[in-house]
Amino acid sequence: MSKLPTGVVGLILAALISAAISSLGADLNCLSAIGVEDYYKKFRPNKSDKEYLKAGRWIVILAGLGAMGIATLYLLAGDEGALGIVFTLYAIFSGGIAGIFLLGLFSSRANRQGVNIGIIACILFTGYAFLTSTKIGLGTDKHILLDLGRYNFNQHKYMLGVYSHLVVIIVGYVASLFFPKPELNKNLLFSGWLEAKRAGKLTK
Repeated sequence: MSKLPTGVVGLILAALISAAISSLGADLNCLSAIGVEDYYKKFRPNKSDKEYLKAGRWIVILAGLGAMGIATLYLLAGDEGALGIVFTLYAIFSGGIAGIFLLGLFSSRANRQGVNIGIIACILFTGYAFLTSTKIGLGTDKHILLDLGRYNFNQHKYMLGVYSHLVVIIVGYVASLFFPKPELNKNLLFSGWLEAKRAGKLTK
């Protein structure tokens, strides 16, 4: 705004707005299609295409207003920004999916019981981190949901997802040691794939 000429600033703003509109338009169209095909048609079957089109437009309007409301809450919710809140919510609801995948890929000792315990530990950890590090309120009147003093989660929110996956891997592996070792196909593990690849090279 301060360094570029007026015309160039206008072009850049127009490009940013068009990029945002194209991305949001695709998302809203997907929500509209899903809402009409999977929900509206089940409640009102055998209606005209004109009615379904009208319902889809109303879904776009409501979804757009909802997105604007959520974006406003993001701006008012805390100081870490929208990306920090998104990463926090992702860490809570993902349940350490990457940790589960890595544990199953690299460990032949991991089993279903241990992984379930790891998922529970991940949920508890992310819940603790979220409650002890998130400030909620409007304006300057913000307070932490659960203030434990020096035991609060003081790391950056971007690291919450990383820690949640590590919790799944460590707790899931240790907990698996207390249950019987599962019978697995070696080809499902990275070590088995690597062994097969080396054997193929030696055969050639």
